[in-house]
Amino acid sequence: MNNRRVVTLGILALGIIIFLCVRVITPDIEKDLLGRSAAALDANRIPSTGLTFDGRDALLKGIKGSPEVSDTARHLVEDVPGVRVVQVEFIPGQIDPVPTKLNDALQKALQKKAVGFTGAGAVLTPVGRAALDDVFAILAASTGVQVEIRGSTLPRTEAVKKYLVAKGIPTGRLTTAVAAGAPIEFLTRGNVMGGK
Repeated sequence: MNNRRVVTLGILALGIIIFLCVRVITPDIEKDLLGRSAAALDANRIPSTGLTFDGRDALLKGIKGSPEVSDTARHLVEDVPGVRVVQVEFIPGQIDPVPTKLNDALQKALQKKAVGFTGAGAVLTPVGRAALDDVFAILAASTGVQVEIRGSTLPRTEAVKKYLVAKGIPTGRLTTAVAAGAPIEFLTRGNVMGGK
């Protein structure tokens, strides 16, 4: 046999071995990544029912606006070592309208005490923390409701989120957004209903 033929057969044999190894190991990798990703989601009280893997690539399925397809869920799965790509797919369904009582209660709490910060920074004042304690009590009694925290800067909205998470609100229920010049406000999104 000439050298060319030996090299060609060697490369072909190596390719076959790699193919067989990948076919045998891939299900174990998927199972491991699914388990660790589901644990990260569950620790943040985000359902993992719509999470699947194809190799090292994750797919999150859920109703638009639901915690299953939130930025928080995507970031939690992306942070799992070994995950390559996280894609999101929306399924049909809708979010329950939030009871007016909840919105009214949040509005009333913020009218009594504004969420204040020291200077132009993102450090909460004692009155700001007291206002968030009132907000916490309302949110803790309304489990499952998704809330968007809006404020004039991202550091401020993140400070509010961090405070509420430290008090016990699951991070998967909270998202942040910037509304230039706006005081801190809370937009409720309701409970998830419909879909599979």
